Amino acid sequence: MTDLQHGQRRLYEKLIKILLVIHVSWTLLLVVGAIAMFFDTAYAATEIYLMSFTLLITLPFNRRCPLTLLEEWLQEKLDPNYKKMNLFIGRYFNRVFKTHLSTLKIRRTTAALYVLAFAFAIAIIILRGYGFFGGQPMPFI
Repeated sequence: MTDLQHGQRRLYEKLIKILLVIHVSWTLLLVVGAIAMFFDTAYAATEIYLMSFTLLITLPFNRRCPLTLLEEWLQEKLDPNYKKMNLFIGRYFNRVFKTHLSTLKIRRTTAALYVLAFAFAIAIIILRGYGFFGGQPMPFI
């Protein structure tokens, strides 16, 4: 292996690690936000913005996360035999929990969680607007 190939390999490995940190951070932000809106109702609107952005950014990529696509592209550069799973959450969920859940099951579960989080966030905003959480009713955001 030449120095250039070794240098490129190290670059791709570093980029994948950086991308993984960004991807995990964004995923945690969404998950923690979904939980946080139950403790601080004002966060519900922020959660809707974040989730909407996350969903809208996937539309130009055939409903695939651009971070996942970038990670797969980098992985293929490292290893031409790399097997795409087409799902960031699925790949790392299966690695961490040593399972073999199908992409379809993980996609359906993720979609159901998104729908529930949206529904709860909207319900919280509506209830907050009617003063359900105490204090003066707040204007809708």
